[in-house]
Amino acid sequence: MTEAVILAESLGFSGVSFGEHHASRVVDWPDPLIIQAGLAAVTSRITLGTSISLLPLYNPVEFAERVAVIDQMSGGRVQLGAC
Repeated sequence: MTEAVILAESLGFSGVSFGEHHASRVVDWPDPLIIQAGLAAVTSRITLGTSISLLPLYNPVEFAERVAVIDQMSGGRVQLGAC
């Protein structure tokens, strides 16, 4: 995934989005914010979005704090919702 996003950024794509899926046989992204944090470290321009976040599963304050930290790490490139 990291290589694909780096390539997308180099080709001029403006954003990528990851949905939250649990126990899926096709895609297993239990927490898109973890993916965003990792990608923030290896990209510099592309917007990092969450196409789906299952907010009822989280404490709202803790979720907001995590988003804020990753947004700071990425230089303001986090977007809640699809890019």
